[in-house]
Amino acid sequence: MIRARFYIPWEHQDPVIDVGEYPWWITGQTENGYAVIVAYEGELLHLLSQWPHMFIDSLEYKEVEEIVYTDRFPNTCSWWRVK
Repeated sequence: MIRARFYIPWEHQDPVIDVGEYPWWITGQTENGYAVIVAYEGELLHLLSQWPHMFIDSLEYKEVEEIVYTDRFPNTCSWWRVK
């Protein structure tokens, strides 16, 4: 599983296909008005297909073992349940 952070135009902040298994958040907005997204996903290629409008140069990701919630990134995804 990966945890990714990237910028995307505000009008394209939602994934183009159902994410289903993994949560994502809008964590803020850049000075240029882009949405800042943090998303968990099973593999990088699936993430890229879900968010085709992302600025690829802004993409940062790393392999993780589990989804971690913090005070800064609480579980606010009402559509997604903790397994």
